[in-house]
Amino acid sequence: MAWNLLFYNIMNDILLCSSDPIFVKSLYGILREDGYDIDIAGHTALAVRMAFEKGYVAVILDSDDVGLSSGEAARIILRVMTGVPVILAGENLLPEGAVSISKPLDLEEVLEVLRTVRSFHFPERSVSSL
Repeated sequence: MAWNLLFYNIMNDILLCSSDPIFVKSLYGILREDGYDIDIAGHTALAVRMAFEKGYVAVILDSDDVGLSSGEAARIILRVMTGVPVILAGENLLPEGAVSISKPLDLEEVLEVLRTVRSFHFPERSVSSL
């Protein structure tokens, strides 16, 4: 049980990837208020590298027209890092295992999606214990 509490406290990091500063700013504050520690990647290739280097409770990818697409980055992360929830913002074509949030962002929807994927991927920690 103590290990689960330690794991829970360590695993509270979210990777947020977007080249749009307004997207980052809108999510950063509400996620911090909800108790998450946020790492930010400015582009998807960096997000993939960061996801491999550190454990995250979730990865949020914003659609980007330049370089590696968010859908392809999600496929790579999901293939290599099984069990890490990947949330795509503004994407219609989702790789298997990814979850979508709509744009423009509904901040309550984002929090609800995070709570849902956390309870699905980490069932021993109920949402009410957050």
